Amino acid sequence: MGRRKVPKAKPWSLFKEPQTPADMRRLVNKFCAICGRRGITDEEQGIILQAVAAMCYENVWQQDGPFYEKVKPLIDPIPNH
Repeated sequence: MGRRKVPKAKPWSLFKEPQTPADMRRLVNKFCAICGRRGITDEEQGIILQAVAAMCYENVWQQDGPFYEKVKPLIDPIPNH
């Protein structure tokens, strides 16, 4: 018996952009499942999520970056700081 080949995942296949609240819930569930498989604690998950939120906030504050580009149509112009 030979080794069974595992099909390669498409790049970013786990991270399709969510379009609906149900998509977002599935993405959160995938994140939690990955963390569970890797032994990442709830505290560590919180740190990861806080870091992501901080990066998104910085993108908006500086009016630059991928997160800002996605939300730009949804927000009012931010006064210069």
